[in-house]
Amino acid sequence: YQRRVHGLEGKYVKHNNNYGYVNQDRNTPQAFSHFTYDRSRFSLVICDIQGVGDVYTDPQIHSLSGKGYGKGNLGTRGLLKFSSTHLCNPVCRHLRLIPLNTGQNAVCGPTMMRTEVQSDSESEGE
Repeated sequence: YQRRVHGLEGKYVKHNNNYGYVNQDRNTPQAFSHFTYDRSRFSLVICDIQGVGDVYTDPQIHSLSGKGYGKGNLGTRGLLKFSSTHLCNPVCRHLRLIPLNTGQNAVCGPTMMRTEVQSDSESEGE
């Protein structure tokens, strides 16, 4: 539908949310979220992507610590939800992002994340 939101005119679309919803109509928003996850070494993801075209509004950030970025930061639960529902697309492959949900690499992000969480917890106890 066409409407004016946040000063943007055009079709306002929800591309993904902060708990696993994925709209596969466009590749760029999903690849953007994947890019943030990959480049942060799986410590955060920018999600809840919505807007008009490639102008996004009101994003949410999930961080490994779960601190900061507002009440929608679901911490590791949000990171795991993103990595388990994301489907890599041609833009992800073009950017050479570490694949998620594909055979042998299906747990690449979450496994690395769990290792970091365990290492942080273990080192705090020492």
